[in-house]
Amino acid sequence: MFPHDIRKYIRICMSTRLTSRMDENIKKLQSYIICPELPINNPLPDTIPRRYNETRLLHLPKGSASTKLVPRRDYITGAIIEYDEIDLEDVDANASNSTSMRREPGLLEESIRGSSMNFPFWPGGFDEPPGEIKKLGVEFDFGLELLTVPPGFRKGYIFKENRIQSN
Repeated sequence: MFPHDIRKYIRICMSTRLTSRMDENIKKLQSYIICPELPINNPLPDTIPRRYNETRLLHLPKGSASTKLVPRRDYITGAIIEYDEIDLEDVDANASNSTSMRREPGLLEESIRGSSMNFPFWPGGFDEPPGEIKKLGVEFDFGLELLTVPPGFRKGYIFKENRIQSN
């Protein structure tokens, strides 16, 4: 046999296999559709009325808890006396919307590098001062009440007023 004859023989074998598989598939499909036990042929879903379950429509996703339970312990024995319910201030605060140290930490994958969407912590770990305190603008004047020498020390610091001289 020559190489071109082998190719022709392979093509003929492949085509007969494909046609035999197609015939098998068509027979399987016909037997499946004609079968009387199919749920397609069952008239009951059309005749039996459907029962509605309204509670399936009332699904709410769980939100963050606005309180948490903190145990109060006996100072001597360490036993739990009772639980106190404490309101949480920053319930939905996370790394992408808050600078507070009391917020939920970010994702574990972002623990070292962080993310460009994350807010940094406020300096010193404190929360940003509320706007009402900033608006007060109170200046404290202690006058002569400040000690220049702390108790138990021999020397201290002498506070002098620095006044700008104008000509």
